[in-house]
Amino acid sequence: MRPAAELLSRCERLRIVTRNRSHALGYGVRRTRRRGISLQFADFREYVPGDDPRQVDWNVYGRSGNLVVKQFEDESRMDVHVLVDVSRSMDFGTPSKFDTARTLAGLLGHIALAGFDRVVVVPIDRVAGAAIGPLSAREQSGHVFQSLNRWSVGGESDLGRALAAYINGVGARPGVMILISDLMTPTWEAGLRELVRGHHQVAIVHLLAPEEVFPAGGEELRLLDRESGKTVEVHVDRLTLDAYARRFAAWIGAIERFCHKHGARYARANTDQPLENLLFDGLRRRGVLT
Repeated sequence: MRPAAELLSRCERLRIVTRNRSHALGYGVRRTRRRGISLQFADFREYVPGDDPRQVDWNVYGRSGNLVVKQFEDESRMDVHVLVDVSRSMDFGTPSKFDTARTLAGLLGHIALAGFDRVVVVPIDRVAGAAIGPLSAREQSGHVFQSLNRWSVGGESDLGRALAAYINGVGARPGVMILISDLMTPTWEAGLRELVRGHHQVAIVHLLAPEEVFPAGGEELRLLDRESGKTVEVHVDRLTLDAYARRFAAWIGAIERFCHKHGARYARANTDQPLENLLFDGLRRRGVLT
C-alpha cells in the first residue's frame, strides 16, 4: 500500500493549507519552510523553482553541487487530524473506497509530517477507533503506512455519533480536520456539524466508486446494502436511472451547500482517479493543499 518513492518525494513539496494561525497549539514549535526569518535551523530540503535564493545553502552546493534550501522552526505546530471512514459501505469498488482512503490518508499524513505538523490518523465507523499517533517526526511516515495496512473494514456508519465523540475527546483542541468518507449515512450532516462547531479548519474528501456515480442499467438487479447486509430486488430501467441521477445530484448539492455555508473545503473524487491527480490538482484547487 505504500506509494512509490517518487510520489512520496513529490508530496513533500505540498503543504496542508492553514488559513488561521490562531488555530496553532499554544506550546511547542511548528517547523515550517518559511523563508527569510531568523529562527532556529530545522532541516534541509531540495531546492524547487520559486524558492528564495537567500535560503540556498551555498556551502552544500560548493561541496556537492546539489541545491538545497534551509528550513527553520516557527513558533507554532498545527494538529492535523485525518479521519478515515472505515464503515462497510467503503468496502466497494475496484479499487475499493477503503483501500483508496487508506492510501490517501497515508499520503496526507506524509505531507503533514514533511511540513513538521503533528498528525493523528483515526478510523471512523459507529465510533472513533484507535488512532495512529499523534506523530510529529517526518521519519514516522513509514509507521503511518504500516499501521494503515493493518486496518480492516469496520461496522455500520454513524458519522454523527462517532465524530461527536471524537471532537468532545482528543479532537477538542482546534486544528485541521480532514475527513475521507463516502458520507453514505443518514447522519452525515450531524457529523459534519460536529467538525465545524469546534472552530476547526475542515476539509471533506468525498470518495465514491464510479459505479455509485454512474450505475449500470439492467432489467433486474439485486442490490446489497453493505452497511446492514440487507438485499432488495429492483427493476432498473431508464426511468429508474433518471430518478437515481436526480436524487444523487440533490444529495451532492446538499453536501456542497453545507460545506460552503460553514466554510469547509469540499472535494469529490472517484476511486478510479489517480491519487496523484487528486493531490496535485483536485485538493490544491479546492484549497486543501498548496
